[in-house]
Amino acid sequence: MKQHLHKNFPNEGTHISVSRSTTHPEFPEDYDGCIRIDTHMIGYLFVPYPKINGTKMHWIYIDNLKGNIPGKLVQTIANLMHVKTYLDMKYVMKKYQDGDLNLNDSRELEYNIGIENYHKK
Repeated sequence: MKQHLHKNFPNEGTHISVSRSTTHPEFPEDYDGCIRIDTHMIGYLFVPYPKINGTKMHWIYIDNLKGNIPGKLVQTIANLMHVKTYLDMKYVMKKYQDGDLNLNDSRELEYNIGIENYHKK
């Protein structure tokens, strides 16, 4: 995945994160009989939401599954992806709230948070 982040765009307080698929020499399209999903775009739009003194998040996902994958499996995986995203965000936001997150260190924002942290309050 290749990611682009734009802060305060197009308006102050609005942030956009957009990712797309890339190629990787160690995992070519025909790698070991696997089907690679071609993700045209995964996007998050974070907009101030004064009504609740918070933030509203829009999620956009456009892909090409490239194969014959049952719809129920695709929907199950999509639902799990939503849950993981929200749990990752909850964990990072809690760290920020507790003053334990260094926003100037991109390593702090990686997804390697560990499943044991998913249920922490």
